[in-house]
Amino acid sequence: MNKVFFSAIALILSSLSLFSQETIKKKKAQNIYFAPSIGTEIMNIKKYTSSTNGYTVMYKGLPSLRYGLDMNIKKSEKLVIQTGLYYSAKNLTRNETNPENSNYYNSRFRNRYLESLIGGTYNFTTGRLDAGLYGNFNFSFLTSASESRLTETGNSYTYNLKPYYSKMLGSFEPGLNFNYNINYRLSFGLKSGYRLYFNSLPIKKEYSQNSLLVQSGVFFKF
Repeated sequence: MNKVFFSAIALILSSLSLFSQETIKKKKAQNIYFAPSIGTEIMNIKKYTSSTNGYTVMYKGLPSLRYGLDMNIKKSEKLVIQTGLYYSAKNLTRNETNPENSNYYNSRFRNRYLESLIGGTYNFTTGRLDAGLYGNFNFSFLTSASESRLTETGNSYTYNLKPYYSKMLGSFEPGLNFNYNINYRLSFGLKSGYRLYFNSLPIKKEYSQNSLLVQSGVFFKF
């Protein structure tokens, strides 16, 4: 009888322990938010040679798609830790024109990256609308890089530039973050920041770049 009694006590204590651990896990999960997100990045190309071999050179960044998964970890009402995984394009053009004749070269650069980040947001106001400042360190890993070139004769050429581009880009991104809480589990997030890149897209540093980023997402809370 004693064996049965002590066995029952042990089973109850074990069940309570498992229930307590599960409750703790659920409470921790309640502070984690996931969001499918989509946005755009516009490159600002600078510090490049504006003329070469009689040609005037001009670079211009294009609106480029960025999408993936955001994950926010709410540490308090004010502080949120951010990370995520994204597929990112960084597209731009280069126009070369000769003022003495009608010769020109128009190039379009299509660059693709896998991105991740680590950072945080500090909210100055919370409630239905959360608003604050954020800062992220971004890491972009090159998957492909190509140039499509069109000449005045109508000829078109495509070049693989991946061997000549940096395999990883690093950047710091400060900006504004807004989050509208629709209900207990759903919220809409919008952030806009300016990326300060630590290195150039081309390995030879033919130019440097910064960019403007706008990203939105619908967050789900467990």
